[in-house]
Amino acid sequence: MVKRHEYWRAQYGQNRYLQDLDEEELHQRGRDAFNVNLTTNSEAKISLLHPQKFGSEAMERWTHYLEECSLRGFDYEQRMMKMRVKEAIPDLLGTNGRRAAKAIHESQTANAGKLFKFGKSKYLLPLINEGLLRIQPASSFASPQHNVAVGDTETARNFKVSLSAKELSDWAAKSGLPGEFENSAQLEFSITSFTDYWLTCFGQSLQPRMAVDFDADAILVVRNAEEFRRRLRKAVRKVTDYKKMGHGPVKYFDPYSPNCDIRNIPLIKPFKFYYQHEFRYFWLPVEPTNQLKYIEVEMGNLNDLCELVTW
Repeated sequence: MVKRHEYWRAQYGQNRYLQDLDEEELHQRGRDAFNVNLTTNSEAKISLLHPQKFGSEAMERWTHYLEECSLRGFDYEQRMMKMRVKEAIPDLLGTNGRRAAKAIHESQTANAGKLFKFGKSKYLLPLINEGLLRIQPASSFASPQHNVAVGDTETARNFKVSLSAKELSDWAAKSGLPGEFENSAQLEFSITSFTDYWLTCFGQSLQPRMAVDFDADAILVVRNAEEFRRRLRKAVRKVTDYKKMGHGPVKYFDPYSPNCDIRNIPLIKPFKFYYQHEFRYFWLPVEPTNQLKYIEVEMGNLNDLCELVTW
């Protein structure tokens, strides 16, 4: 029987999509792939995502990175030195991470069918007691004030795809261009949303490491996501008109090997955020615009739908 990592290595050999990255890009990919595999368990110990619980793709991408390093002739010491692995590890075993792990374990809150919002209790208490929620525009997440776990260009998605000589030649032939290509090359492109939009984010997985990434001292646990959505939609309608409300789990695309509908910008994110397992609600404005302002909604008391876990 072929072992999983052997299959992944052979699979990568059939599509060496990292081969045109320079060394810094390659090892940044290594740091990202290493980071997304990390989590903490209920005992506040560092562990890896379980392959059956969101972790399979993360481990697959890490294996692809190792195989590309091997094909380039990097030995173990060279790879670890160039990857600067310490830069990929947040302070998961610090005071906040340990407190969060203990509180989550003692709360005995299960994942199934629930949503989670990590944050400061001073903001989450008004949310659970009064239903007060500030919904930010997607454009605001690009602000440099956000840390690496939050900041992203939510109105655009960037890609850098490696194309083989045959793929380039086939494309040239279909386009009526002369000649054939002898070497592979990279195609860089971006997909930009036609408008800014409003966005609020939750998690589908209860991981103590999220307390570290989001500098949180509490979690809002949404026990009834369907009723929460209904109240949220009604509350947003009271404060602004919108063309469309959407919601759903985020699909995480690999910018070097995209495998999802890259046009659905609000519900796709780069692979480096894979471990967050987001679920999103978003609203498109009636008229397209480059920059929206935040909105504040009031859903009323949510204690019948939600609970707060603090540490």
